[in-house]
Amino acid sequence: SIQSSVLASGHLAHEEEVQLTTEEIGRVTAIFVEEGDRVTAGQLLLQIDDQMHRAAVEQSTAQVRLQEIAIERQRLRLENVRKQWERQSMLHDQGLIDQDSFDLMTNELALAAVDLESNRESLSQARAQLEQAQDRLRKTRVYSPMDGVVTSLDIEVGETAISSTTNIPGSELMTIANPDSIHTEVNVDEADIANV
Repeated sequence: SIQSSVLASGHLAHEEEVQLTTEEIGRVTAIFVEEGDRVTAGQLLLQIDDQMHRAAVEQSTAQVRLQEIAIERQRLRLENVRKQWERQSMLHDQGLIDQDSFDLMTNELALAAVDLESNRESLSQARAQLEQAQDRLRKTRVYSPMDGVVTSLDIEVGETAISSTTNIPGSELMTIANPDSIHTEVNVDEADIANV
């Protein structure tokens, strides 16, 4: 049987596909998949050099510990100053010390309390910096956001992955697509549309 046909060009595309990029600039140290491999959501695909980020996490962790020690030291100092103030308050009430000495001790107690509050704020800041460093460390590992197949691998071990910025696209690492969502996009000539 003779059938009419239409000659057209086109390509295969996926309805469900993601192009993975990085949020951190760094040298790719390991790629755990190859083009055509099946992957599952959450699977580790690629590792970016994380030595600098691990050092930043260790430094921030140490800073948090230092601030916790400083708070404990300041808390003990505040307790000591409060006891001295209570003793001087009793002596002041009995008229055994002058007003200037008592005012000086009252001021020292207030300053010790302010220093303790300042150390607590410094601890909050150190914890925020630690959280930020840990977040940047997590971003050196690229995980699959979906089940699918690696349809293209655009970077190799040793190359530098570059993050995107405003109006400047970054490095594309790889593309993952759901093979069940494949379809054909065909470019048909206007004269042949009626025959489709």
